[in-house]
Amino acid sequence: MLVDAATGFLKSRSTRRGFLVRTAMVGSAVAVAGCRYAAKPGTAFDRIADCPPGSLCRDGYTEFCCSINGGYNSCPPGSIPAGWWRADFSSLCNGTRYYIDCNEECCGPLRGNGFCQGCRECTCGPTCNNRKVYCNYFRYGQCHQELANVGPIACRVSTCVPPYEIDAACTPTNAVDNATAEHVTGCLITGPPPPPPPPAAGVLPSSASVVTLGASLFAFVRGSDGAVWYRRRDGGSWSDWVSLGGSATSGISAVVFGSAIYVFTRGGDGGLYYRSYSGSWSGWVALAGSVASDPSAVAGPSGLYVFVRASDNGLWYRVNNGGGWSAWVALGGALTSNPSAVIRGSLVYVFVRAADNALWYIRFNGGSWSSWIPLEGALSSDPNAVAHASGVYVFARGADLGLWFRVLSGGSWSAWSALGGALTSDPVAVAPASGVLVFVRSTDNALYYGSLAGGWSGFSGLGGGVASDPAPTVDGAGVTVFIHATDLALWYRTLAAGWTSLGGSIIPLSGTG
Repeated sequence: MLVDAATGFLKSRSTRRGFLVRTAMVGSAVAVAGCRYAAKPGTAFDRIADCPPGSLCRDGYTEFCCSINGGYNSCPPGSIPAGWWRADFSSLCNGTRYYIDCNEECCGPLRGNGFCQGCRECTCGPTCNNRKVYCNYFRYGQCHQELANVGPIACRVSTCVPPYEIDAACTPTNAVDNATAEHVTGCLITGPPPPPPPPAAGVLPSSASVVTLGASLFAFVRGSDGAVWYRRRDGGSWSDWVSLGGSATSGISAVVFGSAIYVFTRGGDGGLYYRSYSGSWSGWVALAGSVASDPSAVAGPSGLYVFVRASDNGLWYRVNNGGGWSAWVALGGALTSNPSAVIRGSLVYVFVRAADNALWYIRFNGGSWSSWIPLEGALSSDPNAVAHASGVYVFARGADLGLWFRVLSGGSWSAWSALGGALTSDPVAVAPASGVLVFVRSTDNALYYGSLAGGWSGFSGLGGGVASDPAPTVDGAGVTVFIHATDLALWYRTLAAGWTSLGGSIIPLSGTG
């Protein structure tokens, strides 16, 4: 839709999906002009401003999904159909075309009028010869009316068939914009209608990366200036915020290796960077690469490993065995998620969602890597794995938006088990000695958790206004969970005590694009 469009409609209605659901559509759709300024100069904002007059990227409209979604005329991961309109008097579709707005799932802080701040940068899609993506805040609102808030429009699907005949989440209430009747793109599909878009994958950025070194706890975040920041807790006292600088364009992965902390992120050039701490901080060290995900770093007896999805959608890694870093090593695969790596004993496991939306993993035994092993499933989130004395557990949001898991114990995998809920985040688990705990955000944007100690406990609510994936950790105080809240600050709590703000101005980003 046009950036300066100022009208729309939402039909107020309330639905319930599972025992965690609590929301209804409210208010009216509002278009917000322009693009949000990128977190660091020299990126999306300048790119659009630098496009010459007459460029499609400056015409105010949103790009077609097939241009940014691998040629597929459907909503990309992390977005959902949020509304639609028709354009009459088109030379295509025998005169009437239909467009479905794919809005980003709500992941940033609320900005009012039914919208959340986007978690991907406003940019051209992908050049000046394409229209904008993740820039326009508008919603006609006939689809997924159970979602009160959505992000900016990622892209639009074009079809010759009414959207409500394709996707049951859309109602037949009409909206018309004939100005778009002749908009085309090279990959546009004008034949049979696309299948209903698959459940959107969770692509929320992580609130923080939290590690302990000795008796000290460190919580790392991406600040609103794009730099990496942290606060440190010693005993019951927190330090002030400390900046590590840098230009982070992904989530942060911190890990302890030996007596040092390593903090990894993707930089503004798409390469992998880290800083280390052992009494004092090193400078930023470049590990190069072409990174298309958040890094996943783990440490064990065989070394410090950092895994990424690369620009070829394959899994790549580097390892430091104590004598320096190896070169990049390709492990193949067709990833559509961030990797999730864990170490149990002498074995390294890396779990991913692949192009078939199923769970796959690869294993290193200290001498060689296995081939890719399928674990089936229909994932609509990043996987999250933890190692416990009782086995390796891997969690994901399913196609039903509920929580599912499998466990590797005694050399064999359990079947998929459903744990219920209505998730609006990736699940994130921790493994204290007492048993595995998993944390999720639900449709009311509050935090919930459940325990697998001696069987599934069911979900318990922890409240909060959660705007990103939670970040739980285990230390001497027990289980502590951190969130990026809708006020942009970092908050934390234990399971027994209430929420405490650590302040700050935090804008997390997901490296998965």
